[in-house]
Amino acid sequence: MKSLRYHCLAIVIGLFAVALQAEPLLPEFSALSLAPGDAGRTQVRHDGRTVCFVSTEPSSAMSGVTLALRDGAIVIDNREAPAELRKTVLRITTIKQRQFPGSLYVLRVQLQGPKNGHAALFFEGRTLDGRHYHNSTKQNLNGERQELQHYQRLPEELASVHLRLDLTGPGEYKVFTAEFAERPIREKNPAIMAARVPELLFHVDFDGTVTARHGGQPAPMVAHGIEYAPGVKGQALKSSREAGTLLQYAMAGNAVPECGTVSFWYRPLWTRAEDATGYHQLFAMERPEGSRFGSGSVFLWCHNDVLRADTSDLRDSYQRLRSVLPDQWQHLAMSWDEDGALAYYNGRPINEMPGGDSYSPLNFSPSKHLIFRDSLLKSFFVGNLNGKHQCEGLIDDLRVYSAPLAPKDVLALARDVRYFEIAALRSYLVHGGDGANTLAFSITPQHPVAMRFRWQIVAEGGRVVAASNEALASSAADVGQARTLTAAVPALAPGRYEIKVTEDLYKGSALDSMAVPVWVFHDANVEVSAADELRLEPVTTIRPNPSMSADELLYIGIPSMGELAGRPYMEIDGAGGSRFVLRLKLPDAAGVYLLEWDYPDDKLRTVDIVAQSTRMPRSEYELQTGYCTGDEYPVSGQMLTQKCVYYARSTDVALVFMTARDNAPAALAEVRVSRIVGGLPKLGEAALAAPAGSGRSVGIYYEDPAILLDFGCYANVMPGLEQMLDRLSAYMQYSGQTLLIYPLVWYQGIIGDTYNPRSHPENFYQAVLAIFDRDGLSFMPSINHHNIYFPDLALSEERFEDGSLHDTPISILNTGKPNPGGWHGTPPNFNVMHPAVQENILANIQHFIDEGAAHPSFKGIALHLTNHCLASFGELSAGYNDYVIDAFSRATGIAVPVSRQEPLRGKLYYEWLMANAREEWIDWRCQALAEFYGRIAERLRQARPDLRLLVCNLGPMGEVKDEKFRDEDFARQRYRGMGLDPKYLTTIPNVTLMQTIIPAEYRWRRGHGSSDPNLQHLRNFDLLPGTYSFLATAPTPWLHMFDRYWESSIGRTGGRRWNGPGEGELGAWFREHSARVSTLNPAGFHAMRHYIAPLRHNDLLGITKGGFLVGTHGMEGLLRPFARTFRALPAQRFADVAGGNEAITLRRL
Repeated sequence: MKSLRYHCLAIVIGLFAVALQAEPLLPEFSALSLAPGDAGRTQVRHDGRTVCFVSTEPSSAMSGVTLALRDGAIVIDNREAPAELRKTVLRITTIKQRQFPGSLYVLRVQLQGPKNGHAALFFEGRTLDGRHYHNSTKQNLNGERQELQHYQRLPEELASVHLRLDLTGPGEYKVFTAEFAERPIREKNPAIMAARVPELLFHVDFDGTVTARHGGQPAPMVAHGIEYAPGVKGQALKSSREAGTLLQYAMAGNAVPECGTVSFWYRPLWTRAEDATGYHQLFAMERPEGSRFGSGSVFLWCHNDVLRADTSDLRDSYQRLRSVLPDQWQHLAMSWDEDGALAYYNGRPINEMPGGDSYSPLNFSPSKHLIFRDSLLKSFFVGNLNGKHQCEGLIDDLRVYSAPLAPKDVLALARDVRYFEIAALRSYLVHGGDGANTLAFSITPQHPVAMRFRWQIVAEGGRVVAASNEALASSAADVGQARTLTAAVPALAPGRYEIKVTEDLYKGSALDSMAVPVWVFHDANVEVSAADELRLEPVTTIRPNPSMSADELLYIGIPSMGELAGRPYMEIDGAGGSRFVLRLKLPDAAGVYLLEWDYPDDKLRTVDIVAQSTRMPRSEYELQTGYCTGDEYPVSGQMLTQKCVYYARSTDVALVFMTARDNAPAALAEVRVSRIVGGLPKLGEAALAAPAGSGRSVGIYYEDPAILLDFGCYANVMPGLEQMLDRLSAYMQYSGQTLLIYPLVWYQGIIGDTYNPRSHPENFYQAVLAIFDRDGLSFMPSINHHNIYFPDLALSEERFEDGSLHDTPISILNTGKPNPGGWHGTPPNFNVMHPAVQENILANIQHFIDEGAAHPSFKGIALHLTNHCLASFGELSAGYNDYVIDAFSRATGIAVPVSRQEPLRGKLYYEWLMANAREEWIDWRCQALAEFYGRIAERLRQARPDLRLLVCNLGPMGEVKDEKFRDEDFARQRYRGMGLDPKYLTTIPNVTLMQTIIPAEYRWRRGHGSSDPNLQHLRNFDLLPGTYSFLATAPTPWLHMFDRYWESSIGRTGGRRWNGPGEGELGAWFREHSARVSTLNPAGFHAMRHYIAPLRHNDLLGITKGGFLVGTHGMEGLLRPFARTFRALPAQRFADVAGGNEAITLRRL
């Protein structure tokens, strides 16, 4: 193994030495000249031919752009360009090559541009069939000379290709050099990967020394600021910024860059998670000169308290994992190879799906995990990176292996020290609530030896409130067996408690005493006011105008003043992205405020509004909203008002109004800020109706598990979690929304130990149920599931083609192959008819039942069904596996005459069925899926008769490109293609059908320049009876309004600088939130259109709204009276009666 390791290293060094020559794209500057070009373009020429040319978007802005040759550079100056300039474009046309057999190609440009400007470097050209070809990498500019690089796998042949450079922002840009080259990458070799055997290369125990006990080069290269503290085995390394810790080891002989495992123990020094701000490097290979992207440099580190695993591939596809616990020892490990990284926490994988939201196990794209073959890494750091980003904690027993360890071996390393486990059965109690006088927990020995345990219940400050009277003994035969104990405790005041267990016989390691927290919530919601109305303390009033000072107002674009109904207002121009920001000074950084703004409802306006701290230490999504006037929402010709609850994080706040759609300018007449005193008043005393109860439901529905970001506190841990849940509950009661549907199974699985998007606290589900029980609210976890981890399922490009995946859980499409790595809007990766897929879904269902059935707030489970979700067929193009065809033939007697020897037989199945048995095939699929849903519903009924299964299809409203979109029965046919037919689903007693519409879809598509011929049909899609055909016969019809987020990273790449009155650098007080996911609602009473209009076609028993954020900000004044009336109606479907007209439908019970 050692000889193989050094042979691999020698190959890497040799390849690094033989670097490929880059092709210069610019001749010597002394031989260049300028010449006018077509359409106002300015050209740079050499030897009678064009080398490059400059243009602008729009082209009319070219009049203010100059081009020069000086200082050894092509100099572009757009500072005098008209305000409508969006970008300046340089194209260099000297790439001669048209065939690209290599694995990867790179463009490099040496550029100097204005600080805060932006550049995008492209390959651009034409494919052989004449299509526009382009791809790019964006980069911020720093005001100094810097190198831009863009890497790409190019098609084997292109008709034409050139370098394109987009420059955004006013200033002078100098282009010094431009190069084109091939760059070799590491090729994945499955045979080599399979032959690897992990070998311990490096082991340092830090027991009073930083010299390794084992390693090819055991002494550190550099060691400064080294301190020691008690560890899990003797002493541990203490790394801190205060000490300036720098510890660096040589790579050669100690680690292999291509693959390996690092294992160690870590104890953060911080005692509160919210104090863990900044970057904390745990294990980090050096950063190569220039960009680390593509270098393969391995990093295991924390951003604040959240663990991240990076392998520095070309796409920087890092993994965001879970929070580390403050002031506790925990075992961390990370394995890496050509497929990416797998991280472990206390011996167990925490990222079974090695990727982010869009990860697909079926993605075999050659660009999936690109690392350069000639990358050479010489060293690694422990507890720091180049003397910075110290881990602010203790590290002990660090080991590096030559290849990925098997999961069982990582678990053995953790259990060597962590030799028993404890767990609280309930992590959250309510003061004075049911079960508040007992704490249940389990103890599990992990070594086959005799042990003896004692326990204590310890309050904050160390006070013992209960303790074991006698020890609990276990024998070697008890290894791996959990013993459950119950501790009787006195009435516990709200706060934090620990269940502390000590083992005093075996004493297998320094971790012979461990503790788990239990939290007691308050018995009343402090965020709910006893008053009937909001109690407000005025803070400030702002009437914006362009003459305000630069400390009060900034803008991008051209501001002007207008007037409506005798009132002046300020407007920014109609270019998409133009915006202005007002500065608000608040009295309390943690206060709750009412922000009111008056705006003109006089013409087409599409306005994105964001409230945020002027300088944010973390992302803030508390208020990202907006308004829409005109077009599908006829204007009133009046000033209208939006009122929004805002949860502040700072006393210095920015309020940003942005034109979100061309020719639909943002405008504002007045802003009023008031502090909300004493909390939010709840809407009457009417209790929430259960879905099958005495009243109807209005609720909040999250598609994305992002609720922790919305309520002005750090909610990833307690006590911020309780404050967030209190604020959520108070807002729901205030707005009349008393049901929450929230994804607890998301894209890559159930949210918990091995998958935790958005860093949810441990046992988050328990916490929600506890608070909602207390406050009389209702909760339904939703399942929005894309992928399942099957460790024994071998996937390869060859299996995609040879037909061998037919008997697996992977869904075969009508192409004869699986989904080739697609995501939203593509068919499922997995087949809902496979037993293993159904077992996984049922296991998740049972998890929620087991935890939730005893809680009155638990009302059932929602299946969130999109094209890509694995709990349905997704669409008619999916589900053509052999076993599905066999089941169809058994049930119907229809044989499908296709040979099983055909590798792409799924395609042949589809073609035969569509030609010969289309309706029978669709009908059988609907029956089969309904039978499976019936099994889920039966489990819910057996647990509690009132629990319901909510079948929520995301519907076809966004599928405007479908040629059948305007067909009257388009929605019905689309649902049946998924496998959803009310004819079968309505026979299941406790199934509720939920139809989804997307209120902002038309406006969003128009705003993004869509010219689809179906766009006008989309404008009224939500008003047509066929849209709601899914609900026509449903005993309990529900509606969901999915908030199309106006998703944008314009805060990061906005380009044009902030302007304003005064001189000097503007906007220093303001750092704009980089990402927007705003919910833009219709203006005035139009905001209720999508609550009211669908009632014309169906007597809805439940209505929800949401997406990434709370979607009802700014419309509570209209929603509250509607919710009060709607919830008071019996939860029984009324029958239509004669006597109505186009505007009125009559119904009675």
